Amino acid sequence: MRQSSSGAEVRSPARADHDVRGDRTAPESPLHARQDGRAVDVAAGLLEHLESSPVGLAIADGCSLELVYTNPAFDQLCELPRLERANLLTHVLPVTALDAVVQLLDSMPLAGGGRRELEVRSGRGEAGVTDWRVTVSRVPSDSRPGDVVVEIRDISEEQREQRELAEVIDQLREVNRRLLTASLREAELASRAEAASEAKSTFLATMSHELRTPLTAILGYEELIADGIFGAVTDLQRAHLRRMKNSATHLLALIDQILTLARVEAGREPVHVVEVQVEDLVEWTASVAEPLTQGKGLSFQSTCDCEGLTLHTDELKVRQILLNLIGNAVKFTDRGGVTLAARPLSRRVVFEVRDSGIGISEENLDRVFTAFWQVEQRPTRKIGGSGLGLSVSRRLAHLLGGDVRVESTPGEGSVFTVTLPTAYEEPR
Repeated sequence: MRQSSSGAEVRSPARADHDVRGDRTAPESPLHARQDGRAVDVAAGLLEHLESSPVGLAIADGCSLELVYTNPAFDQLCELPRLERANLLTHVLPVTALDAVVQLLDSMPLAGGGRRELEVRSGRGEAGVTDWRVTVSRVPSDSRPGDVVVEIRDISEEQREQRELAEVIDQLREVNRRLLTASLREAELASRAEAASEAKSTFLATMSHELRTPLTAILGYEELIADGIFGAVTDLQRAHLRRMKNSATHLLALIDQILTLARVEAGREPVHVVEVQVEDLVEWTASVAEPLTQGKGLSFQSTCDCEGLTLHTDELKVRQILLNLIGNAVKFTDRGGVTLAARPLSRRVVFEVRDSGIGISEENLDRVFTAFWQVEQRPTRKIGGSGLGLSVSRRLAHLLGGDVRVESTPGEGSVFTVTLPTAYEEPR
């Protein structure tokens, strides 16, 4: 028991209660607090609550800052067990916290209520620097300025989590900035690529049209000369005319492939849906394919298990797909033969073109559908062609709602599978 500067009777926890190890014994009697200038006992239950609180609590005289009460949490945060009878608040707080607390007290009215809060860093403790949240308030009193109540909370973990969260947010912002930059660049590159593709398609369509017109005229004049319209034609001249016609026809077919590719890429290839029997498609394709295979000494067989099955699709495009696949099979087959088979599959039709040619390596299975790509990339390659047939075939199949796929074993041959819906549906 001691007499405070205000003359009121209060109990301060004797520093003898703290030994050098920091052990604390329970107070001998309830804490006395002032109320209207009179000493009033604080209930033992409240004192027990203060003693067990994880928040550091201290009460000091409002004028002298002499300590009236400190709880164990406050002693632990301020490391009071290492001090000898430090009775002033200014003696127990670290300098960083003390300066801030004194500034708060100077800014608060001497009488009446008030509550201020700040966050400081303390350099005390074996753990190094810790973060505190310090709350200072004055207890109202009518007779004289109120006592000072100091609350200290260790918010080091909370601050660490906030710093980690801030770092994560900064990292996310940086990632978002990079993604935004990449997205803008990707959009710019996509726009350039789209413009280049459109320019290429326009160029191909224009040039192909300009080339197709004179080639058609050449073929017409060849027929007139071969028929003797302009005079008699010798056998040698007729042979040369036939070679000229074959070359012009081949070039015209190539130009048609380029035109089709350009229209498909530009989204300008129209689809004319008609009703066609699958058997008729197979029969027509076989009639065109047989001369091609016979020219290389290859066999050709066709089978159709789609009796009475009708397709609602673009007949000319289906014919072009099948002829491209058969022409490709003949080109890469030197012995054996080529087969064409058709079968139903749910609401779809499957066409299979099988050959016994050189086959395709696994790493090139997807490349064969790339425009202008050739298995042999050398200028002196043995097998000719533009590299457009398979690319155009797959694009046309996609246009009709289907697909073209390939399976192959090098040295044994390949199987190209065309899958088409029985009823064409215009894409939305």
